[in-house]
Amino acid sequence: MNRGRLLATGTGAALIAVGVGAVVDPKASAAMFGVPVDGDALVFVRAAGARDAILGAIVVTSGDEGGTLRRVLGLTSLIGLSDGIALAALRGPRWQHALHLGGFAALGLLALRLDE
Repeated sequence: MNRGRLLATGTGAALIAVGVGAVVDPKASAAMFGVPVDGDALVFVRAAGARDAILGAIVVTSGDEGGTLRRVLGLTSLIGLSDGIALAALRGPRWQHALHLGGFAALGLLALRLDE
């Protein structure tokens, strides 16, 4: 397994862990995301967690043929960007914004640098 594929697999595993964490404990995950919520709104946190876990599984199982992994990582990076933009509308702590935009940058760079 080459270094790029190893990094992609680790990234996918991290997405799965974050997603499962949101499904299991949505209140804690919402606070880490930067938008603490209660009650019925937790269903959206669980849904986002399921999305992240599924995307992580897609990253882990994407083959290297025809640039598939590169495209999957590039498209997945856009989630970090969209989450960061959504959080920018809030006046909360900046570290959450940086966390999401950092994810966007890291996945995007990995996609660009991935050996085929």
